[in-house]
Amino acid sequence: FTSPAHQTVDNFLTSEILRSTSQLKAANLCRLKAETYVKLHDEETPASGYSTAVQALFKDGSPDLSFYPSLLADAAKPDFALPAKTRDVYLFFPFEILRIFPTIMGFSTRNLFMAKQLHQYPGGRVPKPVTFLRGARRQGRSIAFDNGFSLDHRGVLLTKSRTSAAPYREILVADSSGDSARKVQFVDFDGLRIPSKPDRASPQRLLFLPEQGDLLLLSSDFFRSTLAKRFLLDRFDKEVYAHPAFAGSANLRRSGYMTQADWTTGSGSKITLSMRGGYRIQADLKTGLANLPGLKAPVKFSYHQCIHDSSGRLVKVPSKIVDGARYHLIRSNLPAFLGGRTYTVPKDGMTLRQIAAAHGSKPEMLASENSLELEDTLQAGETVEIPSRGYKVIPAWFFMADEIFKSLLVQGFLMENLDPELFQPVYRTSWGKVYRVLR
Repeated sequence: FTSPAHQTVDNFLTSEILRSTSQLKAANLCRLKAETYVKLHDEETPASGYSTAVQALFKDGSPDLSFYPSLLADAAKPDFALPAKTRDVYLFFPFEILRIFPTIMGFSTRNLFMAKQLHQYPGGRVPKPVTFLRGARRQGRSIAFDNGFSLDHRGVLLTKSRTSAAPYREILVADSSGDSARKVQFVDFDGLRIPSKPDRASPQRLLFLPEQGDLLLLSSDFFRSTLAKRFLLDRFDKEVYAHPAFAGSANLRRSGYMTQADWTTGSGSKITLSMRGGYRIQADLKTGLANLPGLKAPVKFSYHQCIHDSSGRLVKVPSKIVDGARYHLIRSNLPAFLGGRTYTVPKDGMTLRQIAAAHGSKPEMLASENSLELEDTLQAGETVEIPSRGYKVIPAWFFMADEIFKSLLVQGFLMENLDPELFQPVYRTSWGKVYRVLR
């Protein structure tokens, strides 16, 4: 389903599967995605007109647009309804996938309901899309809410401090499932009639849900979103609103933090992970503290060693777990292509055999590459072309946030720690991992 030759909106689900911290959710989505896609393409002309699993599952572009966050959340439940199995489904993890994992995660970072995404806000400063004021109750001449806000008898929305107000442009009410929200001049609640006190300069709106006892403070971006229009304003959907996933469905998702070192240096317990562009992470294996660029204080990390032996089997060393750590340093070994390079002989000179031994090359190959004899001695300043060694399994270091460490991909590849009741190992070496999905 996902390769350089096959790029569709289904990458959204692939990304969601690989970054999932719930292995049950990932396995369920694998089965759901595969069977949905196959069913579409087994039909000569799909009745829905869709060509991808994402479009069919989310009912993209239709009046019955699905609330997809509920599907993603419910997929983590053991009783999640799955289509009948018609074929085996496999996860293929080539070793290269680890380096591009940050890019893969970007496919599911987008909030499909919101027009503006995180990268479109200067400096990443995102206004809160919606504030939920719950537990409406009469308190004197005001409507009070659980978090300390209150709507007083003048129509002023007071914040927790009661000394400042949250201005709003208008008040809307949605009290019947399936009906449109309507603009009101008064809010009637428990014998109170509170007037609307609009501020035309404010971009925020209030939406009152009397049956739920909730007042929602909507940002202008949320008010214009597909989420608000489809499930709150144009047709209030009581069931969708009641789903636990609704509270966070307008939030914008950040890509997880993960980096792979291009080279490392170290002394004693201290190691420096260096990436191209000058980005460096300094980690102390003894203290479990690391300095990250852009952060003043060091962060805690846990340390894991997962090394492939000569047969490709993963040999795990007991991890060093640091209490409260939100980051992880992983030492592994993966294939890398070691290209040719030029070497300058130092001042004392070297024999060709010495140069070959120092660079892990066969003397015969080195002699042939440079038109030399095996017993030649090269003088200071002479240059030698060191031939490519091709692919070799060499040390690989990763630093990542806890959410990424717990993801299906990292647990499946670097840790080989997938639930055997959900994923059956088929092939596992440093070159790649293949698992059969058992759901």
